[in-house]
Amino acid sequence: MSPWSGLTVVRVTIFPGPGLMASGNHKMALYIDERATDEQYDALEQIFTGKAGGPLGRLQVLVTQFLGTKRVPITYMIDGPIHSVAIPNILDVAVEPAGGTDPVREMLISNTRHACGRVGMPTLRGRVRQMAVPLGHCILFKCLTA
Repeated sequence: MSPWSGLTVVRVTIFPGPGLMASGNHKMALYIDERATDEQYDALEQIFTGKAGGPLGRLQVLVTQFLGTKRVPITYMIDGPIHSVAIPNILDVAVEPAGGTDPVREMLISNTRHACGRVGMPTLRGRVRQMAVPLGHCILFKCLTA
């Protein structure tokens, strides 16, 4: 069993607009499951703010304004291909794979300069039902649940 079992973390990154992700000037907020112990909270904050290094550390160089970390109740659900996350009075978002020419398989992005360097990243389409964080043109969500 993982030390993170049953916990969810949401990292919200707001950047200037389409095509501008690599230019920096991002705002970022972090939300950690209220059920995390103090030790888990501290470790997850280190990981998701990039202080622990790795892919999120490489992305963190693009963040110019850190909006802080909050301990909150988080609901994360998977219903077939649709993943949704809700934080009361903050956000309620669902994402699903964007279809390609083959309706059974998701569309993939490859040959990108993305800081995490993944090849074949799934393309997602989102539905924002509620958003109470400062909005830019584009928003990225990263969720971890175990």
